[in-house]
Amino acid sequence: LCVIDPLVRDIVARRYCKTMCMARRLTVKRIVIHDGYVPFVYFPEWFVEQSVAFWQGFLPEVPEDMTIALENVMDDGPDMLAAIMKGVDDPRLGVCLDVGHANTAVSKTPPMDWIAPLSPWLRHVHIHNNFGEWDLHNPLGEGNIPMAQVLDQLLTACPAATYTIENMNCVPSLAWLAAHGYLGGITL
Repeated sequence: LCVIDPLVRDIVARRYCKTMCMARRLTVKRIVIHDGYVPFVYFPEWFVEQSVAFWQGFLPEVPEDMTIALENVMDDGPDMLAAIMKGVDDPRLGVCLDVGHANTAVSKTPPMDWIAPLSPWLRHVHIHNNFGEWDLHNPLGEGNIPMAQVLDQLLTACPAATYTIENMNCVPSLAWLAAHGYLGGITL
């Protein structure tokens, strides 16, 4: 959405419109979209400026009861997403925090330190684990992310956020959640 070529931006907007129309037909109220930041391609200030302009132009097409959540992918910290949210200032645009992405070699900010700056806009969370280098999408108990502390902080700061477990096989993560008391007494 921040490419220099306006024709490509138009195609992106059309694809997002199609996604939104399909979501409406399926009664989906929350759509997660990668924020699109690519290090060494975009200057952060320019990326924020272009993102704000894109979303301010696009959001009038989004129904009032729908939220688009921008997901961190290659961001080095929460600052750009927070700046975009502040610049757009529309309840239809929020953030999807991908905890595993926040714990890769690209991120200069530990996962715990993403939560507070993004909490006013946090609508959705992707949970998976890794060992701090690659985006492995490991089960919650397999990695170096302090998952219990992250989840506790998220549940306190953003109680209305929704979650997606992003594993090839979710059973180990569900078992971890149950063993740590996050599934409300459900046992597997």
